[in-house]
Amino acid sequence: MVKLKKTNKTKILGICGSPRKGNSEFALKFLFDNIKGKSTEKELVLLRNLKINYKDSLISDKIQSGYMKDDIDKVLNKMKSADIIILATPTYFDMPPSLMKILIDRTSPFYSKKTLKGKKAILICCGEAKVGEGSIERNIRNLESACRSYMVKIIAKVLFSALLRNEASKNLKLKAQLKNLAKKLSK
Repeated sequence: MVKLKKTNKTKILGICGSPRKGNSEFALKFLFDNIKGKSTEKELVLLRNLKINYKDSLISDKIQSGYMKDDIDKVLNKMKSADIIILATPTYFDMPPSLMKILIDRTSPFYSKKTLKGKKAILICCGEAKVGEGSIERNIRNLESACRSYMVKIIAKVLFSALLRNEASKNLKLKAQLKNLAKKLSK
């Protein structure tokens, strides 16, 4: 009989809810690139590359899995197995874009089963408005509300302003904040 070694790797799942390659994705990938250590396992999901349908409110959550013939089950399974879930999203009219909202809506079966209870989350939000003007903060409150509903502990939040498509890549303060966070996540 072969004994398997038990691994104590921290599984980190990064989910980007942006419909395009831009500042949210840059921030998430930059964070991932700076997480070092042999005790972490990282996986990145770009929602824009998946087929995820709107939730059909007429169908019970109990039979929803597999019902809509899309990629949601892959994402939900990754969320279930992750220790830390990072949600990165731009701000559209004080809210996350539809891709992230659809994901949140489709996680509703997790609510009653408390599937995500005890997991940790990091929230990354950017927007055209300046941090402190309210728009990005209202967006992140939507994500915080979802985390509270699922009993997920938020361990960090990163908010930043980016007006132009690749502006985050030039933001030294953001890069320093993400490097500091990566250092804390590295094991």
